[in-house]
Order: sequence, then C-alpha cells, then structure tokens
Amino acid sequence: MSSNSSQSSYRTEVTAKSRNKCVAFMVNNWFMFATLLGVIIGFGIGFGVRTTNPNATTITWISMIGDIYLRVLQLTILPLITSNILVVIASLEPKKNGAISVVGICYIIVVNFIGSIIGTACSCIIKPGTHGLVKPEEPDTPLVGSGLTASDIFKDIFYNFFPDNIVGVTIFQYRTEVVNYTTNEKEGNSMKGGTNMVGVLFCAMVFGAAANAVGEVAKPMVLFFKAVAATVSKLMNAFLM
Repeated sequence: MSSNSSQSSYRTEVTAKSRNKCVAFMVNNWFMFATLLGVIIGFGIGFGVRTTNPNATTITWISMIGDIYLRVLQLTILPLITSNILVVIASLEPKKNGAISVVGICYIIVVNFIGSIIGTACSCIIKPGTHGLVKPEEPDTPLVGSGLTASDIFKDIFYNFFPDNIVGVTIFQYRTEVVNYTTNEKEGNSMKGGTNMVGVLFCAMVFGAAANAVGEVAKPMVLFFKAVAATVSKLMNAFLM
C-alpha cells in the first residue's frame, strides 16, 4: 500500500510540476501567443470582409485601427534609439571598455552599410519604376533614361550619413531625384520627407562620444537622455500591452 501511495504521490507531483511549467511558459510568452492570435483573427476578418466586396471607405475605416497602432509605435522609435545610443556611448569608459566601444560602433556602421549595399544591389537588379506604363498622351515615346544609378544611391547614403542640420535629420533625408527620365536629368540637392535614420545614428554616436570626452560637464545632458529613454520605454510598453 505504501509503495502504491508513494508512486501515486510521485505521479501527482510530476503532473503538477509539468502543469506549472506549462502555465509559466504561457505566462512568460503571452505576448507572442497574443500576437499569433491577433494575426489569425486578422486573416479571418480580412478574408471574411473580402467576400462582401467592401468599398474604399469601408477598407479605410477597417485599416485605420492598424494604421493608428503602427503610428504610435513609430512615434517612439526615433527618441528610443537616439537616447539609448547616446546614453550608452556617453557612459562607456574608454580605458575599460575601449575595445567594446569600438566593436559596437563598427558593428552599427557595418550593419547599416551592408543593409544599404543590399538595398542598392536589389534596386539595380529590379530597377523599380522603369517598368511602368507609358503615359497615354505619349504612347510612342521611349524611356531613354535609366533612372538612378548605383553611384547616385551611394552618394545619397554618404550625404545622409553626415547631415548638416540636427533638427532636419529627423524629418528630411537627402535624395537624388530624377527630373526627366527621357533625358536622365537629375536634381542632386533635394530634401525629401522621411526620417534619416543613418544620420540620426551618426548624430547620436557623435554627441555621445563628445559627452563621454567632456565628462562631468555633460552629466545633465546624459541624465536628460536617460530620462527620455526611460519615459519612451514606458510609453512603448504601454502601447504594446
């Protein structure tokens, strides 16, 4: 009897531990499961609404919820990245963390540069915009120009990497624009709307390194950006939840 009772108690204990592990796993990864559930529900609603042949107004109002959610998340990305990079670089000790600092900065630069190269290669292979339809009023006009070249794109990358306006870098980016595809005429000094993330990273790293070099004098600025990072992180967590 004692052996049977001990075996049953052991099985009960093992079952309880397994159940607790399963519950703990679900609790720790609830956001992932909620995201997957949201994706499944979204697909279901999307395919269901599609069968009703909705008009443009209905689609606009349905998509508005997701658009607003993405907008509030994008609102926090720029201050979060900028403040954290600046604080981390400003807080590093060159004597103790010199090698780590160099590796981290080089990693950021190399990753962004590789991404730019991949984007450039894809644009040169795919050539987006060159396969569009010719305007009806000019059906026989050939498209002579080839649009942006790899040289133009790399030039834009380097210009964006070294911005000339610390405020404008958050809302504008340097971009070469083709004015006339027939003659391949280009406008080389045009600023287009959009966050220049490469320039933002450069400014954050430079100001962080300068604050590190200045020392105690720059402490109020570093504390300010620490407060910004903590506040934005709290906002992002609230939006995600």
